[in-house]
Amino acid sequence: MRGTARAALLAAAIATATGGETASDAQSHYIDPDRTAIVVFTGNENRIAAGLRMYMNGAAPRLFITGNDEFRGTLNFLQDYNIPITRPLDGIVFDREARDTIENARNASVWMAQQRIQRVYLVTSDFHMSRSLRLLREEAPRPLITACPISSDTNTQTIAGENLKYAAIAYAPNILLDVPRSVRAKISGAIVYTSNFLPTFKAPTNNAGPC
Repeated sequence: MRGTARAALLAAAIATATGGETASDAQSHYIDPDRTAIVVFTGNENRIAAGLRMYMNGAAPRLFITGNDEFRGTLNFLQDYNIPITRPLDGIVFDREARDTIENARNASVWMAQQRIQRVYLVTSDFHMSRSLRLLREEAPRPLITACPISSDTNTQTIAGENLKYAAIAYAPNILLDVPRSVRAKISGAIVYTSNFLPTFKAPTNNAGPC
C-alpha cells in the first residue's frame, strides 16, 4: 500500500514538473515528431520571441502564434531579437483573430485538429500559464501539452487579476466561456479592478527539454 502511495506521489510530481504530462502518458502511444507544435498565446513580445527561438532551435516543425498583438513581420522580429534563421519560415502560422485567452485556446485547438497535432509546447508568461493551460486542455484534450512559461516582471495587480480569471473559469465557467466577447471584456475589466485584494501566483519557469 505504501509503495502504491509513493508511486502516486511520484506520478503527480512528474505531472507537475512537465505541465501535466506523465511518463505513462508519453509511453502509452507513439508521438509522431512531425505532429508536434509550439503554440504561443501572445500578450507581449517576449512570448513571441521565446516561441520563435524554440522553433528555430528545432523544438517542433510547426509554430502557431495566436493573438491580435501588433506584429511587424517575422524577418524584422527575428532580426530585432537576434534570432538566427535556421528553419523554414513557412512552418510559422499567425492567428490575428483571437482577442482574449479564451479565443486563443479555441483558435489554437481548431488549428491543432486540422494539423492532427499530437504534442504541444505551450508558451506564454508565467502568470498567464495556469489559465492558458486549463483552457487549451479543455478545448483540445487529446494532444499532450507541456507548459513552457516565460519569466515575467509584471505588477501584482495584473497577476492577481489573472488569478481571479482563472478562478472564474475553474469554478464558474459560464461567467466567461459562454458570453459574447464584448460582455467578457467588461467582466474581465471588473475582475482586474478588484484584483488588489488577492494573493498572487506565477507558474515556475520550465527549463526542461525544449522549453
